[in-house]
Amino acid sequence: MAPPVVYPVGRSARATVLVAFLWIVALALYVAWSLAGADAGPEWAWAILAGATAALVWHWARPTRGQIEWDGGWLWRSSAYPQGTPLHWPEVVLDAQQLMLVRLRNADGAIWTLWLDASTQPQYWLDLRRALPATPRPADRDEPPKTMGATGS
Repeated sequence: MAPPVVYPVGRSARATVLVAFLWIVALALYVAWSLAGADAGPEWAWAILAGATAALVWHWARPTRGQIEWDGGWLWRSSAYPQGTPLHWPEVVLDAQQLMLVRLRNADGAIWTLWLDASTQPQYWLDLRRALPATPRPADRDEPPKTMGATGS
């Protein structure tokens, strides 16, 4: 079992660079398709650019601040949940080794999509990485964690 861990969440410079890079790639695609005069390209490029712009604005305008905690179960603490709210099992959307995009959901249905960055607390990063795969299979994610020592027949 993974050790207990408390990991702070806030604005990530690495995530900002990644999202800005994706925006630049989308802009380059839009310009290239527009200059090439392709019939269907500019519409697709425009949609990709609009999506990348929305992601960049959303990332920059809405930094989620709080902390995620693991001690056999997941908990989220923030200014909205100072006592903490238990979470369903987290879903890792993107794992780039030193940066992870994780989706969290509590029992009330609130959803957070967070960037977890190794540079925030490097001494606890590996503990957090060990805890995330300690979650059950996708079919069991809405169930609470099983207690230690329980056996099935």
